[in-house]
Amino acid sequence: MEFKGSAKVHEEKGKKVAKFSIPTSFQGHTFAVDFSINGDEQQISDDYRIEYILGNSFANDQISLKENELHEGFSNLILAGKMKEIEHISCYYAPQNDKTQKRTAKLYFKYRDTTYQLQRIVVEIKEDTVDNALKFSSAFVQQFLDILTYKKGVPLEVRKIEIFDRVSGNPLRNYVQIPYTSIVEVLPQDLEAAPHIPDRIKPLLRIFREAVNSNNVFYRFLCLFRLFEGLQKIRANNNVEAKSKGVPLTRDRIQVPDNELTRHGFPGLISNVREKYRLNIAHLNIDDYERLLLDPGMVGNTHSIDQANAVLIELSRQAIQAEWKFMQANGIGINEGVET
Repeated sequence: MEFKGSAKVHEEKGKKVAKFSIPTSFQGHTFAVDFSINGDEQQISDDYRIEYILGNSFANDQISLKENELHEGFSNLILAGKMKEIEHISCYYAPQNDKTQKRTAKLYFKYRDTTYQLQRIVVEIKEDTVDNALKFSSAFVQQFLDILTYKKGVPLEVRKIEIFDRVSGNPLRNYVQIPYTSIVEVLPQDLEAAPHIPDRIKPLLRIFREAVNSNNVFYRFLCLFRLFEGLQKIRANNNVEAKSKGVPLTRDRIQVPDNELTRHGFPGLISNVREKYRLNIAHLNIDDYERLLLDPGMVGNTHSIDQANAVLIELSRQAIQAEWKFMQANGIGINEGVET
């Protein structure tokens, strides 16, 4: 999904803020938001400041947080002892493991002034592109998040990433998960089908709700993949019953935007996402560390997986509807479901 829009920048409490409207279909997904000034491509340096805003998905129910505190970042960690004195940490790396090109990035912490509560991890780095800067800086931040969660036993998530040109201070890109904020109407006809759901369709609707409820893109992906695995089995069983009745095995066509995932067709789609994402999410491949996609604490890395989720959610809704309609039209599973 892609969207272009404009926003007017204004100041709130001394900070530049830009607010803009987005399509409702973007809700619940992770997006890269690229910025331009007056619609023109920015002339940027190779010097970046990348801020990783921390969060805690458990905080909403257990901890009272003001909106500005969420914006600035939140964690359960308080800098103590000599940690208060550290100005920055020098991080050394070699692109493509070429030690002759050893480079240095600077990492430091942002915290609440009065309590030293950690809110953000910031990396200043020089690279030829935004993508390379994000790639290397994220490697440093991931290591800190991993060891702190292991040592302290508290959740640490990066709920948003803000990338700036360090020279001009202009924003270049944000990675952010768009929340669900729309209010939708419920009508009587929306509930009429509930008592008549065939038993073999019920698991699909349950796992679909589980997927939509999850704000973790990795678990959402696994739920959707399980849904399609189940749907394939149901289709196979329905086909056996349909053949015994002598009815054609045709369903309504599923319509989704053409992209590299959907153009493989239904069986090809499942095979494609299984190879590209599912295996690396569900299994720890320690021999291929660079392809280790499972990092639920890093918003930027979830972006590409959530692109697959956006396709799978729409595809699954249509596929469930097509199979349900096929069953109704051909008298398959007609005794399933309970009247209420």
